[in-house]
Amino acid sequence: STPCQIETTRMNGSDGPSDGSDAGDQSLGEGDIGINEGGGERASPSSAVESPEPTALPEQPEAVRVLTALMRQVPIPEEMSIAILRADAEGSGDAALTSGGSACAGGGPAYPVDAFKKVDEHLGLHAPDLPRLARDFRSDYYALRNLFRLVSHQVEYQDRHPNQQKPSLAFASSSSSDAGVVGTGSSSSPNSCHDDPVMTTPPKTKSLEFEIDTVLLRRRIMEATACLLLTCPDNATAWSDRRRALLFAEGDAEGHMSSRKVKSIFVSELKFLDLLFTTHSKAHNAWAHRKWICYRIVRDKISWNIRSTTTEDQWYLLQPWAQREIDLCTNVAEQFPKNYFAWAHRYYVISILFNHWPNDGKKYLSDVSVAGSLRSFLAGEVMFIEQWLATHVSDHAAAHYGTEALRLHLTHGFRSGAGVLRKKTGTAMEWALAVAEGILITSRHLIRKYSNHEVIWNWRRHVGLIFMDIICGEFGTEILV
Repeated sequence: STPCQIETTRMNGSDGPSDGSDAGDQSLGEGDIGINEGGGERASPSSAVESPEPTALPEQPEAVRVLTALMRQVPIPEEMSIAILRADAEGSGDAALTSGGSACAGGGPAYPVDAFKKVDEHLGLHAPDLPRLARDFRSDYYALRNLFRLVSHQVEYQDRHPNQQKPSLAFASSSSSDAGVVGTGSSSSPNSCHDDPVMTTPPKTKSLEFEIDTVLLRRRIMEATACLLLTCPDNATAWSDRRRALLFAEGDAEGHMSSRKVKSIFVSELKFLDLLFTTHSKAHNAWAHRKWICYRIVRDKISWNIRSTTTEDQWYLLQPWAQREIDLCTNVAEQFPKNYFAWAHRYYVISILFNHWPNDGKKYLSDVSVAGSLRSFLAGEVMFIEQWLATHVSDHAAAHYGTEALRLHLTHGFRSGAGVLRKKTGTAMEWALAVAEGILITSRHLIRKYSNHEVIWNWRRHVGLIFMDIICGEFGTEILV
């Protein structure tokens, strides 16, 4: 057994935690790595059903406590790097783990405090200590995972079958008015790719016959997964459990948490992903998680502003979010070239805007808001790609994104009718041909300058195919008045 493995109680052939020490009662703060909840001391659990003493969560490793404290420290970290932070080899890395040392508490004098370094908004991880940090983070997550899943499965079963006899599960809720028991969570699964089977019968494992503070457990899961994912960003299981914890927090909005606090939870999660992308920009599971977060933000922006029924009001609700995501994708693609995942996420953002508004003609948007309309937004994306390819002549992902953005721009121009040319007259085909022809002229100049770069030739070929589709009537022939 590992040094930080806690004593367990046999539950139908699997181990569950039964002893340990509490990891502290502080809640996560604003703009933090986890759930943005209110503070307050945790209510003392009452006596357990069969056990004479209440069961506490496993002790939190010191490495997790140090890293989470640094991530909460103002100013909140916005950039992370893994590098050599100190020159001395003694007390760092696996060499410092002696036979008498503990993988949870740290065997050398420098570990784990000197494994991290924070300067202003920059957070550094000492590279030689990375394997040992990953082991500590993984052991903390594994110690909590089975208990968290057992609790969440029983809660989901209670939500789906409210009229049936509930499994015997005792909860100890927080005394704070803003942090309720995670028992009213959404019954939907966190992600279709990582779902557990839908429970139609009670769990086969024995029900929890000891008390557990679900608010504290959820916070510990968020902290454990945050630390683990900063070192192992492609751990799909950790991302799935993190989504489950966010769903439980979202479910509390019906009870103790306000809609504003729930929105701040997802905004805080985006900030955590911003930090992660400064080092792990091509972790596909992290980008899938961000897509899941963005979907819920877009859905909630509309549902929580139900009075904003006009298209113009909805545009001003979603456009700042879309611009923030696009700026992130630009920064990531600039810092880490040829980043397919950043360009794919950028296309996901503009496709949401494209599918939400059927058109941007005078019937829906006033003349004052023309500059911020979807038509101008998509036109700006096409113009941006032309400028980008002039300085990034080997970025295949950017060229393919530009092709899709151009298709959306032209399709939107045809379906929006008079909104394309406004005071000018003509056919939509003439307008679309003029747009495509202008791009072909620009690409010709790029080919003369970079004749040996395949990306420029591919970009010109895709635009040429779109030009032929317009001539063949692929985009329609509506008359603009």
